[in-house]
Amino acid sequence: MEIFDEMNQDLPCPPWQDARLNRECVSWFKDSEEGQYWVGKFREIVAILEDAGVEVATLTTERPGMVVYEDEFQVVAKSRVY
Repeated sequence: MEIFDEMNQDLPCPPWQDARLNRECVSWFKDSEEGQYWVGKFREIVAILEDAGVEVATLTTERPGMVVYEDEFQVVAKSRVY
């Protein structure tokens, strides 16, 4: 699928092997031009999943928690809320 090829090529993968990134961590796209570009791409994936009968929830927050990883597109934050 073209979307996944683009993601694999252009979207950095957080270092999930890092011990700081654990089950309490959630990945969020930034509210920036770059981050919102990827939100749009993920909405395309959500539409495909929903067409197949898969329920998808979208979360937004201004307080993601304690940021343990960040790049130009996304943050990974430790949070017990999400």
